Amino acid sequence: MSTRPASFSALLALFFLLAPASLPAQGISPDQFDILGVKLGMPGGPELKKQIEALPDGFKCGEARNNIMSCKGPLSPVPNPRGSTDNNLYIEFDEVSHKVWQIRRIVGQGAGPTPENMLETLYKKYGQPPPSEVEFKKESNAYTIYWAFDRNGNVVTKKGNKDITDPFSTDNPCHQFSLNELCGVSLRASFFSARDGVYAYYLTLADTREQYDRKVKREREEEERKQKARSTPPSF
Repeated sequence: MSTRPASFSALLALFFLLAPASLPAQGISPDQFDILGVKLGMPGGPELKKQIEALPDGFKCGEARNNIMSCKGPLSPVPNPRGSTDNNLYIEFDEVSHKVWQIRRIVGQGAGPTPENMLETLYKKYGQPPPSEVEFKKESNAYTIYWAFDRNGNVVTKKGNKDITDPFSTDNPCHQFSLNELCGVSLRASFFSARDGVYAYYLTLADTREQYDRKVKREREEEERKQKARSTPPSF
């Protein structure tokens, strides 16, 4: 691995807080996943806002609107190669239970850790996913890593789960956080690097089970309503 730059610790604090105990590479557990200490299923409200604003990252959060709370942190003094800086955290709550079901972290900076250090830190916190779940695009020097699990917490990969998807496809249905009967918790991390290190990264952590179950219930109730309407004779 590459030697860590002197500013790595500060950059790492901006990236995410390490969990109290790192996950073993072969024992990935989505129940332990978090971003900056925020976990799926946590209740929303003033206490969560206070928790985030107490982080050393310096976040300030607005009130939740349309079930989304937006938090902004201090910006990098140097823009990234794309000419922008970002330091945002978005938390989305379930419309009924008001618990966290999706967390997004977006950061843009002038310079950051090396790609090797970024991968090392991700794997230390979340465990190492199967090789098929790590993508690298040389033309943009971009990595995307997926941790995808079914509703029972079992790892889902785009190669090896052909019983649940098109056998001729390399796509993992849980990579896009889509609402379907298979997927449970999914985490996606993407980052882009240049000569000065990683200049942008994005994390999305979501649990789509409750959203999918409610969608199925609405569709079933709508179909029952239509069937009742079709079977009810008109009044003349």
